[in-house]
Amino acid sequence: MKLLPILAAFLAVSFASNSFGQSAWALKAPAMSPLADSSPSLAYDSGRQRMVQFGGLNNGGTFEYDGTDWVSISTAHSPSPRFAAALTYDAARQVVVLFGGTDASFNYLGDTWEYDGVDWTQINTMNSPEARDTHSLVYDSIWQRVLLIGGSGLSGRLTDTWRYDGTNWVLIAPTGSFGDTIQGAAVYDPIGHRVWYFGGLLPTFGMSDVLWVFRSVTGTWTQVLTTGPLPPGRRLHGAVWDASRQRMVVHGGAMGATFLSDTWEFDPFALAWSLSVGADGPAVQDFSMAYDSTRQTTVLWGGLKSAGETNETWEYSTGSTGVGLAFCNPASDNSMLRPAQLSGYFNTMGGISGGQSDLHLECAEGVPGQFGYFLVGTGRHEPGVAVSDGRFCLVGGMDQFFRYNVTGTSSMSGGVFDAAGVLQNVVGTSAIGSGYDVPDAVSGTTQTITAGSQWHFQVWYRDTPAGVGHSNFSNGLSVNF
Repeated sequence: MKLLPILAAFLAVSFASNSFGQSAWALKAPAMSPLADSSPSLAYDSGRQRMVQFGGLNNGGTFEYDGTDWVSISTAHSPSPRFAAALTYDAARQVVVLFGGTDASFNYLGDTWEYDGVDWTQINTMNSPEARDTHSLVYDSIWQRVLLIGGSGLSGRLTDTWRYDGTNWVLIAPTGSFGDTIQGAAVYDPIGHRVWYFGGLLPTFGMSDVLWVFRSVTGTWTQVLTTGPLPPGRRLHGAVWDASRQRMVVHGGAMGATFLSDTWEFDPFALAWSLSVGADGPAVQDFSMAYDSTRQTTVLWGGLKSAGETNETWEYSTGSTGVGLAFCNPASDNSMLRPAQLSGYFNTMGGISGGQSDLHLECAEGVPGQFGYFLVGTGRHEPGVAVSDGRFCLVGGMDQFFRYNVTGTSSMSGGVFDAAGVLQNVVGTSAIGSGYDVPDAVSGTTQTITAGSQWHFQVWYRDTPAGVGHSNFSNGLSVNF
């Protein structure tokens, strides 16, 4: 089927941020817990569905949390006791990676370790980042590499960025890359193929409220201009990437002598922060926090409260969840030198209820001022078919695809990318102004989306800055209803 160009009026619309269910923190009561502590390190092992924690000022060993209880793990080998190290999970190699920290004599450490669920192994690399603490480790799932961001060492403030492939470290961005802030927090956004870094301690000893983004493709950091209210500047806070809702969640930390208890969420589509009202989390700093992708829950442990160190376990969850498995991801770069990103979430029904679809789709990182619309197909095919500048991934075999471009119906999804690259709906088929509320009727057919079915989505859009007649596609998204 050939994609036909569509003429659409460029109507003015106002953007409203995505609406999700009520979010809340809950204090858990595990039968066993590590000793009260601050400066521990935590990562989620999605392969074994366990939180893995190491170190802290008082705990020198390895602990695991299964969502119910903590367990102390004995291993034949182990990193030396340390605090303010960093952990992340390498999903491709199925190991937890640890780097650095500080020992009991306040010596900076620069060793690399891997934990496979049975034992720790020290990795001797040809190159290595400077020994440091209070840095961040994240896992780049597109390039299948671990990224190290920032920290403090003998050289002082370290705002460099390194990449680790399991055998060696490579410097990819030098110190000074994100405003010389330390003790901030970084998360990895796999849909956008980027790292978000928020907050930290400024060289003036003030608290930063600035958000930075690192793009793996270009290897550069850029300050992000957000809309609306900002979280107060802070340091020693926690941050995770909520993969189910595709948002950065930030909690707690210190603002001078004040212990913060607020929770903020950053929406990369709207480029806006929102305060999680009524979340009722702990007032704590210097704790560990990681996202459990299986249970779609953020886990927070320990830290320093005004009364001293704690061993409390908290969990943060919300009533709505993101959906779908991305394919043909990332998409081909457009004239803005970035791939358009398709994502989605269910509101309250969880897919199909009473014959009504509850799926909302969003598309970001498009070309400002360009028109686009959503597509749906019965199958997914990678690497797809080259069409203009992109890859169309809904055609192949006996599968069919359909356009949501039926004028005057709920099957019309036309929109225009705004200055931030977010697809704004111009035909009234999105309750929040951006993206598309997918109906149960499949565009242009007698078929309907039913419970138990799987459908596949993509966005087509114009890209005339790339040349007359040029167009492109987002990544695909497979959704189970």
